[in-house]
Amino acid sequence: MRTAEQILICALIVYYVLLLVIVILSFILKRGVTKGAAYEWLILFLLPFSGLLFLKFPIFDTHKTVGLDSFSGEAKAKRQKLYIADIAKDREIISIQDVLAINSVYEKRSVVMDLFSYDSAQYVKELQIALGDPDTEVSHYASAAIVGMKDRLEGKLSATQNDFLNNPSDENAARYLVSIKAYIESGALNENRIRKYEELFCAFIDEWEEEDPLHKQEWFPTLLAYLTHLGYKEKTMALVERFVQETSSQDAYVAALKASYAFGRTEDFRRYLAELRKADLVLTDYHYDILQFFLQNEVRHER
Repeated sequence: MRTAEQILICALIVYYVLLLVIVILSFILKRGVTKGAAYEWLILFLLPFSGLLFLKFPIFDTHKTVGLDSFSGEAKAKRQKLYIADIAKDREIISIQDVLAINSVYEKRSVVMDLFSYDSAQYVKELQIALGDPDTEVSHYASAAIVGMKDRLEGKLSATQNDFLNNPSDENAARYLVSIKAYIESGALNENRIRKYEELFCAFIDEWEEEDPLHKQEWFPTLLAYLTHLGYKEKTMALVERFVQETSSQDAYVAALKASYAFGRTEDFRRYLAELRKADLVLTDYHYDILQFFLQNEVRHER
């Protein structure tokens, strides 16, 4: 395939051949060259070099201009890759459905590879969509990214578990719990696997002989969420009451509202809501939004 550079060289050769022919004809017809004509020939001879100097030392911003090879396939691929790299920095720019709708198979593969080469854990839902793409390479890239992410999480899980077994400190216990939680909430597990690791999380909390009781309390909101999902009503409600009594914190009250709402414990729900209204607590935006949800729900039930 002829590149822009080859075309330019051919054009220069043709130019100088024609120029040489004109010079020869001029000598034959005029039998001499005036001083003015000599300057004209010199300008014509040097004119192409001005273009080469322009390319070597561009006076315009190269980021805003297009080079000689702009229309070559390689240049288009490079620009597409840079564009997708920018997209990956801000995932809100484009959805995975739009990415997979790109007509060119080459571009679609490049987009998926670049989009998921940063942090697969952030794009699990998108990766799962890409798994169903009719193009086998796109689905393969997505599958490889999911497997790689799961391997990393499982490796972290195993490493933190061993650290705790070798040194059962509160700090190592927290690291292990973080690893379990990250694996559960990765989005890469099916329902059965989620429940399995939620059981593991809850069992570990029960067996953990903490050095400082406050360290275990920090995990109560997550523990209560998992117990609720697993359907342990009595155990959840007993822990909720203990959490509220021991801390009277916004985390405790919000966890209590969530649990009592999930299990349909209307009286407990109203009691916790009334206590929260009376409590002298400054809610964070997150807790305030949750409270507003429950208040609106209470109004609907009263109607």
